[in-house]
Amino acid sequence: MVGGKADDIIFTSGGTEANNLVFHSALEAYRESCRTAEQRGERHQHENSSTSAWPLPHILVSNVEHDSVRLTAEHLLKDATAGRV
Repeated sequence: MVGGKADDIIFTSGGTEANNLVFHSALEAYRESCRTAEQRGERHQHENSSTSAWPLPHILVSNVEHDSVRLTAEHLLKDATAGRV
């Protein structure tokens, strides 16, 4: 990677592992941003609710995605880690 640091490079055994890493890293970053916002006193209003909990993120997946992407996204939806796929 041009201009990258050694700490920025992650080697995986293949595409499936890399795709899983991307999904899980993005979701963890979202959760961390929600925690940070809550610590600053920010609240989020659900569309159809009076609660102030942060919504689950949506994952956009096309119908031509590789199974390693599509199945991971569907698994996250089933586990209630993502709101929509």
